[in-house]
Amino acid sequence: MRQFTISKLLIAFLMMLCCGTAMATGYVYKGGFKYFVDTDKGEATFVDANHKDNSKVNQKVIVADNVTLNGVKYPVTSIGSNSFGKYVRRVEIPNSVTTLERNSFRESSIDSLVIPSSVISVGSGSFSNCKSLVHIVLSNNITEIPTGCFMWCNSLKKIIVPGSVQRIDEQAFSNCTKLTDVSISEGVTYIGPCAFAFCEALKTISLPSTMASLGSEVFDRCYQLKIIWCWAVVPPSIFSDTFFSLQSSHLYVPKISVGKYKTADEWKLFGEISDIETTNIGMVTTSSEVFEISRYSANGQLVVVPTKGLNIVKYSNGSVRKEIVK
Repeated sequence: MRQFTISKLLIAFLMMLCCGTAMATGYVYKGGFKYFVDTDKGEATFVDANHKDNSKVNQKVIVADNVTLNGVKYPVTSIGSNSFGKYVRRVEIPNSVTTLERNSFRESSIDSLVIPSSVISVGSGSFSNCKSLVHIVLSNNITEIPTGCFMWCNSLKKIIVPGSVQRIDEQAFSNCTKLTDVSISEGVTYIGPCAFAFCEALKTISLPSTMASLGSEVFDRCYQLKIIWCWAVVPPSIFSDTFFSLQSSHLYVPKISVGKYKTADEWKLFGEISDIETTNIGMVTTSSEVFEISRYSANGQLVVVPTKGLNIVKYSNGSVRKEIVK
């Protein structure tokens, strides 16, 4: 009898364990969209916008900031992989989200997106093959633009890399064939192989003073890229094929560094190397979207406030102008 009682207790205990495990995760629907809840972690992930109505070509998705499972609320902290189909055009991301998982928006039809500052991590390939994407605002708290993040975004014309970013990884913007306006803020130290390869419309690029190294073929097949500004006082490490056509390109660098670049491996192969002061820099047309991202003294040193004398100011639209501070 005692043995039977122990067996019953053991079975009951095992059933409780199984139920507890089953209760640890679950799927819920809110606003017609699917979320995965992890009760152990106390958070939820947006996982599927595709099932709602595939006939709505201009479908808009508003991601909830929380969902409820068994009477308990859980914050939505991430966007899952392959969550958006080809019919989704607009997405609103709440401030509860901190992570965009790998391939989260891949091959969707979004045409514009604002990533809130709450997002600190973006997975590889997150926006790859988003061929309708024209405008995107990145979170100012991400530290890298990962591998293949915007690869094959054929409609993307402009990108501002925020100051929080330290590295732009391999193929991050490769085959963005209409990309013409790239603003890389101070803070970026590394650009990976083929990061801007086949960006055929890109004509100029400005590399910040924090730049330390660039991988191979970063600007491969960038046929129109002929003007490069590099604000680094010490020439960054590059490969012979980092730039597509060195001998037909003009490199502008800080005045005190011209000699260094003219003798540095690979950099010395540029067709022409001049100091930044000699550039024909005009005035910038200001707008609500254009703002100062960095400024330098006449000798190319980064300064944090306007400094007496000639200042060279970089703006978020990639433009540069000279400013006399009295």
